[in-house]
Amino acid sequence: MDRFALYLGFRVDLMLEWNS
Repeated sequence: MDRFALYLGFRVDLMLEWNS
């Protein structure tokens, strides 16, 4: 479960960086 949360956080971070 922690790994999944980290994966989601990583995806969100990438999306935010791409949008910026």
